[in-house]
This record gives sequence, structure tokens and C-alpha cells, in this order.
Amino acid sequence: MKCVLSILVVIGNLNVLLANNDNCRENDLNALMVRLRQLRKEFADLKIQHDELRPEIATIKGTVTARGRVVFDTVITNQGEGYNISTGIFTSPYTGLYFFSVQLCKERNNVTYYDIRQEDILLTKSTEYDDNGAYSCSSVSTIAMVNKTEKVWVHSYSEFYNDYYGWNTFSGSLLNK
Repeated sequence: MKCVLSILVVIGNLNVLLANNDNCRENDLNALMVRLRQLRKEFADLKIQHDELRPEIATIKGTVTARGRVVFDTVITNQGEGYNISTGIFTSPYTGLYFFSVQLCKERNNVTYYDIRQEDILLTKSTEYDDNGAYSCSSVSTIAMVNKTEKVWVHSYSEFYNDYYGWNTFSGSLLNK
């Protein structure tokens, strides 16, 4: 005896179409319906887990316009949980050699000055000025030996473009322990 089953999956919703032919027994259909309910429950549970994990999916993007320490308010990757989204400070979870990079974008006819700092030491700095009236971006990167619990952050001396497209980014990677 043969039973025909067609499954159509639509993003965000699970639909199952059962094609009942003469060879399908009622028990087979009941078993399929039980499995369908289980799959819907599993799908709903996975959606809840996804929503809970989304803030933890740790490169950091999106920033607020500021002078002083820049707080990047959207975390994409934060393995080791070193970056604090409330303060904008990366606290090294390990002693090692790190690579840091930042890109900031300026508003029209504005100058942007910013740097990367480790504790109170200036690691590197950059500026961006474009007098053609367009938005523009600049980036800077550095490699630094950072001890466990030392802090690294981006400091801005001027306002910059608050973008929602991820143009403003800060990232750090452990190269070697």
C-alpha cells in the first residue's frame, strides 16, 4: 500500500498538503497529522530560540551619533562576550595579540575625527572630510597586545552619521594568545 504526501514549506509558516488516495489508510493519515502537530510545535520553539539568541549573535554594527566614547548598539558577533553594548567598551577576555578595526561615516560637509584607544593609550586615529556635500566614510585598523581585562574602545571628537545600514562598524579579533 502506498500513501502520497506533498509538503509545501512557506517561510514563517508550515503548511502540509495531504493527497488522499485509495491506498492511504486512516491510521496513516492520523499518524501524519500527529507528526504535523509535532513539527509545528518544534518550529514554534525554534522561532522562540532564534528570537532569544538574535541579540547574542555576535562584528558590531550601527552606532549612535556621539562625541566621546562611541557605543555601537547592534552586536552581530561577540564570541567571548568581551564587548559591552551599554558602554561601548571591549574588555579583553584573554591576554593576546588583537586586530581592531573601525569605520565611521560622516554627514554632509562635516569633519569626523576618531581613534581607537586601549585603556588611556591612543592606538591609532583617523579623520574624514569631503567638501563635495556627500556622505563619506573612513576606516582605520591596528594590531595591539592586550592583557586580560584591559579595555579597548572607539573615541570620537566629532559627530558622525548615525546609519542603520551597518556602515559604522567596530570589530576586534584575537590573533594569538
